[in-house]
Amino acid sequence: SIPKCLYQIFGPRQAPAGYPSFRINGKPIKHVEKACYLGIWLQTGTRNIWKEQYAVKAKKARRAANVIRGLDRFVGNLTAWDMRTLYMARVDPYLTAGCDVCLDVNFKSLKLLESVQCMFLRRMLGLGSRSTRAVLFSETGIWPIKYRRTYLALKNLGYILKLKTEDDKPQRPVWNALQQSLSLARTKKLSWINDLRIIFPTQLHVPVTLDISSEMTGAMIEDAMKEVKHSMEAWIDSELESSARTRDLLPGRLEMDSESGKLIKKSLDFRHYLRITSTNHRRALTRMILSGHSLAVERRRWQERGKPVVPRDWRLCCFCKTYVEDPPHAMFMC
Repeated sequence: SIPKCLYQIFGPRQAPAGYPSFRINGKPIKHVEKACYLGIWLQTGTRNIWKEQYAVKAKKARRAANVIRGLDRFVGNLTAWDMRTLYMARVDPYLTAGCDVCLDVNFKSLKLLESVQCMFLRRMLGLGSRSTRAVLFSETGIWPIKYRRTYLALKNLGYILKLKTEDDKPQRPVWNALQQSLSLARTKKLSWINDLRIIFPTQLHVPVTLDISSEMTGAMIEDAMKEVKHSMEAWIDSELESSARTRDLLPGRLEMDSESGKLIKKSLDFRHYLRITSTNHRRALTRMILSGHSLAVERRRWQERGKPVVPRDWRLCCFCKTYVEDPPHAMFMC
């Protein structure tokens, strides 16, 4: 169908008069700058050809997240586990769409996805926009989107490497495409493999290594996937231990392991207190643990209503006027 045919020109932007004309049976084909092919949006005229892909998927993810957030008006308050389940079923697919093709080399585009994820998780936990980002993942067991997209991209790479026959001949065209990408990467030219290697030192807390000088194997990809997971856990532990809002309560906690039946340290897990059935009780305890409360130690941390920031030692309890008004003091002392 000629009306459905489109064409794009990648490279430096030109005046419309400078574009060539393509015809089928004498009928011109329409030139476009944005087009969707097999679910992936491509955009010309910009350095980032995936810019439209991120914008479209972030918009759809935000729409799905807002629908889930509004369900309480029809079915009542949802439990934290139900909201987590709906997130993984309806929001996460949009945030991870095309992650095996569109690698996160552009920070601005990635932030579109991160903002949707953080918005939803804050609402799920009942926290404000000033909450620490790391607690959104350490308490729910949900991976930060940049780590999840990188992990899935590596998983897809491992799958492609297995597409061989027993006599080591290519089985599918995608395997041939991977070999071409590896050849370009080894000559230090633009390629999908090089984009993947750019992500490791720039996007991840602990850089991940991927050696392409020799033949790439499935074992190498599995090791890289483990390193990505370790990098994510190291980032969360570092954030919790360095922040004054979380270092007193959150680092080093033990959770019951369902497989071994023992208490072990978990950087990410769906915490047991999130299973409290009463919504008000769950949110109150969550805010107390994650520094989303309105006690003086937190409220006077910010410059608001024309009031300056107060040093921590001066954020005294409104009742005893002696000790700092923090969660342990409010719950167990005063």
